[in-house]
Amino acid sequence: MVSQTIQPTIPATVYVRWSSEAQTGRDSLRRQLEAAQRYADEHRLLIVETIIDEAVSAFSGHHLTKGRLGQFIRRVPAWRSGQAGHASGHHVEANS
Repeated sequence: MVSQTIQPTIPATVYVRWSSEAQTGRDSLRRQLEAAQRYADEHRLLIVETIIDEAVSAFSGHHLTKGRLGQFIRRVPAWRSGQAGHASGHHVEANS
C-alpha cells in the first residue's frame, strides 16, 4: 500500500504582532510563525500571505487603525459584513 500525502487545500493568511519596540528582535516573530505553521499543517491550511505588525499596540487599537491588520480587514469586504462566502476562522496564540 502506497502512502499518500494530503496536500493543504484551504488558503490562509497569518497575522503576527507584538506590542512594543522592546519586544522587537526577541522571540515573538519566530515563535508566532512556528505556531502558525504547526496549526496550518494540522488543519490542511496553505499559508499564502503573512502580515506582520511590528511594535503595534492592540490595547490602543493601533493594529486596526494604523497597522496592517486594519488594512487587511478593509480589503476583504465580506469580513466587514459578516457574509463571507467561504470557510473562515482564526487561530490566536495566547500569552500568559
